[in-house]
Amino acid sequence: MDFDEIRRKTEKINLDPSNAANGLTWDSNALSAAARFSGGRPCSKGQGTKPESKNFRLEPRREGSFNVCFWVVVEGIEIQWVVRFSKPIAERRVLQMKLRSEVATLRFLHEKTGLPVLRVIGYGEGDESMPPFLIMENIDGIRLTLLWGVNVGPSIVSKLLRSIAEVQRELLSHPFHRIGMLDIPSNSSASPPLIGSFSP
Repeated sequence: MDFDEIRRKTEKINLDPSNAANGLTWDSNALSAAARFSGGRPCSKGQGTKPESKNFRLEPRREGSFNVCFWVVVEGIEIQWVVRFSKPIAERRVLQMKLRSEVATLRFLHEKTGLPVLRVIGYGEGDESMPPFLIMENIDGIRLTLLWGVNVGPSIVSKLLRSIAEVQRELLSHPFHRIGMLDIPSNSSASPPLIGSFSP
C-alpha cells in the first residue's frame, strides 16, 4: 500500500470525482477562479497539457491523489492556465498554509533563481463560494518517471543528471538561517518570511 492510499484510508474521504465532497465544476469553480485574474477577458475550457506520448490523450481536467487541475484558456493569452484545487484531505487551515508556502516558494524561485519554474498567476485561500486554489501557467513536458521507463541512451541520461545537479547547485546557493517553509510576505517588497517546519 503506497502513501497516497494510506492517506485516503486515514482521512476516510471518498475521492471519486462525483463525490459531493469534491464538488468541483468548470463553471462554478475553475472558470470562476480564472475570471478573478483575467482582467475581464473571457475564460473557457482548455485542452490540457501536451500529451507525453501517444498513450496519453489531451485532458482538460486531471485528478491526482491530492489535487484536481483544470486547464483554462483566457482570451488573448497564448499560454493556457492551470487552475488547481486541493482535495479536502485536511482541515482548511492546513490547506491554506500549504498553499501560501507553495506560492511563496514558486515566487522566490522565479524571482531569485534561474530555475525553469512555472509562473504563478494568482491564488485564493478560499471563501464561502470557492475552495482554496492556485492558478499557474501551463508548462508542457515529460515526467521523469515516464522517461526512466524507456531506453533513452547514456547521452540523454547524462544530460538529465547534469541538469538535475545544476538545479541542486542553484538551490544550495540560497541557504536559509533555519529550517522551515516560506510564507507570503506582508508587502510585495519584503523577503518571504520563514515559518516553522510543518507536517499535517
